[in-house]
Amino acid sequence: TSFSDVDSSAWYYKYVSYCEAKGLLKSYSGKYEPDGNITRAEFAELVYNMGIVSAGAEKKTFTDVGESHPRYEAIMAVLSRATQTERSSPTEQ
Repeated sequence: TSFSDVDSSAWYYKYVSYCEAKGLLKSYSGKYEPDGNITRAEFAELVYNMGIVSAGAEKKTFTDVGESHPRYEAIMAVLSRATQTERSSPTEQ
């Protein structure tokens, strides 16, 4: 793996390596941060890379996510899917 903080003896090494090889995980800092919390952007990118959602989402504006954000397309795709699901789901009373 290219993540500098994933030791080959770590129990999760083969899983991280597999996900990275399949293009599911990417690092913009060179680190995986196994003890850190996953961010909304990282989760959105993981879902997007798994093919659960696709690009072509309507554009939304976030104060903390501009179009230059490395995970912008994934975030917009997940948001669009969530919005579509919300609109098409019956409201529970």
